[in-house]
Amino acid sequence: MPILLKNVSTNINGPEVDWPGNRGGEFQLDGVFDGATVTVKLSLDGGTTYTEPPEGIGQFTSATAESLNVWAVCKIRATISGAGASTDLTARID
Repeated sequence: MPILLKNVSTNINGPEVDWPGNRGGEFQLDGVFDGATVTVKLSLDGGTTYTEPPEGIGQFTSATAESLNVWAVCKIRATISGAGASTDLTARID
């Protein structure tokens, strides 16, 4: 299960993960938010430009497990903004 964020406590653009382009995967996010927002973004141009997916996953302010309905081969990353002093988040895709 690729890790997008692991015990991250600050505002960050997480590492890129290659997505093979299929339906039925799952995005999982958990931890302490303390005001943080996690945004899942994808890149169809090899990591040059990242945008939010048109449907399915997007922005989160609480723990979640969501279907990952991204058919295109792409890169995926999670970003954190608004992290508070006790933010501690982990996100992964399956």
